[in-house]
Amino acid sequence: MIEHRVRIKVLHWDDAEFTAAFERALGVVKWADVSLDSRAAADRVEALLRDGGFPSATVDFTRSVDDVLRGVAHWLVRRDGPVG
Repeated sequence: MIEHRVRIKVLHWDDAEFTAAFERALGVVKWADVSLDSRAAADRVEALLRDGGFPSATVDFTRSVDDVLRGVAHWLVRRDGPVG
């Protein structure tokens, strides 16, 4: 059986308000009927962040073929969306 896990990098981790909002959103999604290593979970966290006062927040989900085989997904969480 493959253990599914997510590697999360949060930019602006020093922003206490954003970090708290992310942790709340992640907590909600952890209890939902969705696997955290899925795009659906990342999309739900992004929606909760945006609804929670961070309208430009993004959660980028990436997963290579090797990641799938290892049961790993990656999230990049940004308060202000991508730069550029």
